[in-house]
Amino acid sequence: MRLGENSPIGRSHVVIIQKLADVSTMKLPMLYLITPNGLSVFWPLVEYFKARPNTSLSWARQTSRALGLLYDFSVAVADLGLSRQELFRRFSLSLCHGTIDPETYQDKTGLYWAPGSVSVQKKMCSSITRFIAWKDETSRKEDPVFLRYLEEVPPSLRRLLTASKIIASKSMLYHTKDVNMLAEGLDKARKFFGMELGNDPRESIGNIRTVNNFPSELIPQLITHGFIRDPHATDPFEREDITAKMITILLAGGGLRKGEPFHLWFNDVVPEPARGCAVTLFHPSGSQTGFRGNKQTREQYLAQRKMLPRNRSGASRSHHATWKSLAVDKKTLSAPVYFIHESYSFLFWEMYLLYMNRYRPSLMKSYKANHGTEHPFLFVSNGEDRGANISYRGAPYSMAAFDKSFERALGRLEKILGRKLPRGRDYGLNPHALRHHVGHVMAEAGVEPQIIKDVMHHRTIDAQEVYKKLPPDKVQKILASYTLSSQLNNIGMVK
Repeated sequence: MRLGENSPIGRSHVVIIQKLADVSTMKLPMLYLITPNGLSVFWPLVEYFKARPNTSLSWARQTSRALGLLYDFSVAVADLGLSRQELFRRFSLSLCHGTIDPETYQDKTGLYWAPGSVSVQKKMCSSITRFIAWKDETSRKEDPVFLRYLEEVPPSLRRLLTASKIIASKSMLYHTKDVNMLAEGLDKARKFFGMELGNDPRESIGNIRTVNNFPSELIPQLITHGFIRDPHATDPFEREDITAKMITILLAGGGLRKGEPFHLWFNDVVPEPARGCAVTLFHPSGSQTGFRGNKQTREQYLAQRKMLPRNRSGASRSHHATWKSLAVDKKTLSAPVYFIHESYSFLFWEMYLLYMNRYRPSLMKSYKANHGTEHPFLFVSNGEDRGANISYRGAPYSMAAFDKSFERALGRLEKILGRKLPRGRDYGLNPHALRHHVGHVMAEAGVEPQIIKDVMHHRTIDAQEVYKKLPPDKVQKILASYTLSSQLNNIGMVK
């Protein structure tokens, strides 16, 4: 969850992302509570996360933060002797309206929380409801370790976490995409907190998130000129940033999400004479290697090289790459990349051959000398993004390195255009906006929804509705194309 400058600051807790000693492949946001006896790890939350190994790190971080803030609040109002529901009700209200008196600017709690959004309030309350429902289920098993822990925690926290069967029966339902079930779950969460959580304008029926796609007119120039580092160099890899350019082609021509190219192995690209090449996305851990005679999964193959799949939370920051649960073939756990025009496919194949014949082999030689083995990931680092650190030569190319290269490409494009390009999501000038460009192009061309679903690797057709929403300037142009003057004249609007 993105935090703003007015987000509550932890007073009696701290969240630290750490690897687990017993499961070294997992990274978790550990919740440390400040108690009279010093820092204490909130172990029930660790067990909760371990029971959900496939959830994202951001989801776990949000849960840790929600429980940490609840603990902060319970400590701050411990002297009031509030009932469970009243404590939760005041906590929820404080998330939304803040804890500072608007007239005196004083805060009896000492928390000094600024007013927040209804959206944040609902996320926090939902995270807490889910955890307590799980805790109540496990406590019914009378786990002696868990019960001993409850006897050791401060009374204020113990009161919050000793949930009853009634509370569990009113817990919010989760891990479902069914609208009716979600509505029922939200209603139960409201009953659990003893209050109406309010209406978030972003949740109104008919609301569609507005997204800005990358300006179509800039894409050819970005690909042609944006990645040229030294126009006078004769060596193609000194002349251009080919790694970042190839990834950009996959985003702009294939509609991939930003993190997906980083999971490609070198054997995931094969020649297709009629259309340049075929690129296939494979699940980072569950799919097979694709090597002849090798029946291992990709996770097993990487483990032999002391590496993790790049989507695992335990991966280092430079190695980690995002992977959304896209629609894949059930047997092969794969999804083909569809280029919206064959020119993208031929260009990518041409660069791939150059990359595999000259660039990657030399860097992999350095990597093998430093690590004792090679790795299968297609895109590799030359070490420049790490201050020319030789130990990173040949290592899997990082998302952070691509972000920097893409930003430099936009800077070069500005010089060519002779004007400033506003950056960021609001202007459609970021890598993910290239994916939106692909979606918008197909939607405006009238491509069948099922085809758009396949190209974008969506799990449902409804996910493409965002590409059909027109920006305000296009709506205005469409209105201007209609002959409305006669109708307006009839009601006295036009003189």
